[in-house]
Amino acid sequence: MEYSQLELVRGIKNKDSGAYEYMISKYSKPVYYLAHSILSASHSKEDIEECVADVFLDAWIKIAEFNKEQASFQTWLHITGI
Repeated sequence: MEYSQLELVRGIKNKDSGAYEYMISKYSKPVYYLAHSILSASHSKEDIEECVADVFLDAWIKIAEFNKEQASFQTWLHITGI
């Protein structure tokens, strides 16, 4: 299933596991690349992967803080993980 940004945010707010899985499948590469660019000099691949998992968990928990007027979902996801 494909989600629009609005549907994705609504799904995560409603604790829809399909929306969570979609978020991970759609955004795991960009989140991983950002984490890798920040952490690769001083952390292992496993540490980076754990960081990426934490970003998605934080997004799941903090979704009520998302404001589409301030940032796109992807930008918010990156900021949330930092």
